[in-house]
Amino acid sequence: AGRIAQQLADAHQQVQAQQAVFILQGSDQLDIKIQVPESIISHVNKNEVSPDFKPVVTFPGASWDTFAVTYKEHSTRVTPGTQSYEVIFTLSAPKNVNILPGMTATVIIDLARVLNKQSQPNYVTVPISAVDKSDVDGKPIVWRWDAQTQQVNPVQVTVGRITESGMQILSGINPGDKLVTAGLSHLFSGMVVKPLRKERGL
Repeated sequence: AGRIAQQLADAHQQVQAQQAVFILQGSDQLDIKIQVPESIISHVNKNEVSPDFKPVVTFPGASWDTFAVTYKEHSTRVTPGTQSYEVIFTLSAPKNVNILPGMTATVIIDLARVLNKQSQPNYVTVPISAVDKSDVDGKPIVWRWDAQTQQVNPVQVTVGRITESGMQILSGINPGDKLVTAGLSHLFSGMVVKPLRKERGL
């Protein structure tokens, strides 16, 4: 059961034994492949990963709905030309959403749920755009959002290296903190802001 992705032979064409005439695709399951850097995958401890934890995925054009995915397998050899490893997740094909092979997807993983607690890096990584400079002393700060008061306030941080994933923050914030990543020059302490809710087309 599935659908024809490509026809490799024409009608009434003579074909040889074992010659492929169609490429078929399954229509009930989807596999999603991502590349995970060695700096993250080296700290994953399968014994500490909750069997109930499932990352989620979003597809552009699907109203930004999230769908739970299940870990399927991962490569133990580095992807040529990179220092990352391929990880594959799977899910049942969403209904009323036209997802085709090769389309993009965003996988969201709570790293605190999968990393080895004893060997987690002593820093968090944030987007470079989230790091600002204080107008008073020029020291690096981030703007942390409080869900209860809906206010943002500057927090002084200690920065580390810039990596492909973003800026390393050595101290000042904790995993789970919500930070502002855009429009930092327009913020002031105690300013009330609302999170941007993604909608179709944004």
